[in-house]
Amino acid sequence: MAAITARELIREAYRSIEAISVDDTIDASNKETMAFNALNRILSLWSAKRLNIHQITPENFTLTVGAVSRTIGASGNFNTVRPIRILEAYIRDSGGYDYPVDPTMTREEHAALTDKDISGRPTKLYYRPNYPLGVIHFDYAPNAAEILYINSWKPLSQVALVTDTLGLPLEYEEALKWEVAMTMATQFGKVLSPLSYKLAMEARDAIASLNTQPVSEASFDNALTGRGARYNINVG
Repeated sequence: MAAITARELIREAYRSIEAISVDDTIDASNKETMAFNALNRILSLWSAKRLNIHQITPENFTLTVGAVSRTIGASGNFNTVRPIRILEAYIRDSGGYDYPVDPTMTREEHAALTDKDISGRPTKLYYRPNYPLGVIHFDYAPNAAEILYINSWKPLSQVALVTDTLGLPLEYEEALKWEVAMTMATQFGKVLSPLSYKLAMEARDAIASLNTQPVSEASFDNALTGRGARYNINVG
């Protein structure tokens, strides 16, 4: 089955709350604009909820010797879509060996580092998801142009045009339809029937359940981490 366009999803959403007739196309109407804007707002809201993100994005970037912080985002030092959160990280050296990097360093922990320009292989990072560019701060200024690998949580893509297909897995369509329907129902004084509300909740729960991952724990010894005490990383 081909992915539907934003216009088709909006039409289905309106029909679900009986805000338009079966034959009403709503093309270029005020109703369409309102629902299209609502759709993109819903995608932005979903981006802030881990259980609504369908994938974790793996990427890698070359470290710059001496650069203890790097911007990340469109046209940043690391030119990519700005992450919402960095979940896992490690550094690969020239010999192909990997060294863990703890991505959970807090702002307070970073501020407490007495000398923030000590040269060495980073063992921890603090990520500030500023907008439009996030900032990655390392505990050591890299002493080699090694490769930083990160797994991050990225925002869901906005829909540029109402004629565009949704850049999401097909299973998201039903949940998005009902989210748009519930949002627009409040605009037009419509009330979802008990059955419609049940279907909307089931679609929402299905997405959350699909993206739920078991949490495993990995521990690294001081000999590997350099600074600080033994710590744990939640993975998943």
